Amino acid sequence: MKFTRTFFFLVICLASACGEDDEIIYTSENLFTPVEIQTVRGMRPVMKVIYNDRIVLDMLVDTGSSITVLPAALFGYVEGMYEIDKLCFSNGICFRNRVILSANSGFAQLKPGYYNGIVGIDLLRNFDLTIDYKNKHIYFIDLGNLSQPEANFLFFYEEISALRPRTTISLEGRDYSSILLDTGSAFTRLTPNMFDALENKPEITYQGIAHHFKNKENVTHHMFGQYCVGISCPREIPIEVARWQAIGGTFFREYLIVFNFNQKILKLTPYNNREHIFQDPVWRVGMQLDIFDAEKIVYVQRESPAWNAGIREGDDLIAINDVSILVLGYFGVYKLLEDPLITEFHISIRFSNGQTETVLVRTDT
Repeated sequence: MKFTRTFFFLVICLASACGEDDEIIYTSENLFTPVEIQTVRGMRPVMKVIYNDRIVLDMLVDTGSSITVLPAALFGYVEGMYEIDKLCFSNGICFRNRVILSANSGFAQLKPGYYNGIVGIDLLRNFDLTIDYKNKHIYFIDLGNLSQPEANFLFFYEEISALRPRTTISLEGRDYSSILLDTGSAFTRLTPNMFDALENKPEITYQGIAHHFKNKENVTHHMFGQYCVGISCPREIPIEVARWQAIGGTFFREYLIVFNFNQKILKLTPYNNREHIFQDPVWRVGMQLDIFDAEKIVYVQRESPAWNAGIREGDDLIAINDVSILVLGYFGVYKLLEDPLITEFHISIRFSNGQTETVLVRTDT
């Protein structure tokens, strides 16, 4: 996920890990012990991280973020750079005396069922990083050495103070360089100029809202058949047309991916099947929620199941299938809506006029 550069004047020290007393605690056994993840909307990897041995956080694994971010609620709601005592992954890998960013953001909230922060490239690049979207595991070793990668290709770091990985893609035989390798982005993204330059422009499948670190934007989504990184070209891939370009979750989830940060190599091993890839719940149901507060419906696609049931932007979500939104949270709602075994949803809504009603939303019609 891309950050607003306003914060980066504070992080000149990133290239040297911000301090001589920084310490990483791990053993070789930790590296082979997987960390379980959940994939929010099937595309964003989120793992549990323990802050100061007592606070468990669900944090986005984000190669597109230069720095690790924790909720400002942990620091008296004051934003800025802080040196923290201890941050541990669930497999026992720990970081001490690290400098992180405290921020108020939809990606850094101190409440269950929402993004509780970001694990950035400043921590991730200390290891090789293997993300297994199918089995929902992360390893901090190069599992590409144990598999048969379809493609190995080089990436580069954009600048010494950011160290975010970038590479080249191919669209319609034309190469585009300096594309961010961004596990924090749900969608693979093109800019409007890149999209307009295409000879064959896929139709809009649906529109929506893209939530960024400090803002949001209206975007369109399209289904592509030819988007290539090296020789790796998924058969079809959802693309988001928005302000900045990135290789994101809709591409990565097609592969077992390995970032070899030392050699600057990305390894892609295709999965034998796509059983782990579900239809995006926003497209499936036609309803999108606010990343800050899942009660708030920020977009409804015309003629979608949600639209046909009478749900509109500005309405409030109360419950789904008799489970309160306060229990489900942002993560829980989308996990429920993406489940292909569930085709009927009884959705309790508070309409903009103040009336409440439970409507039936069906995805099999």
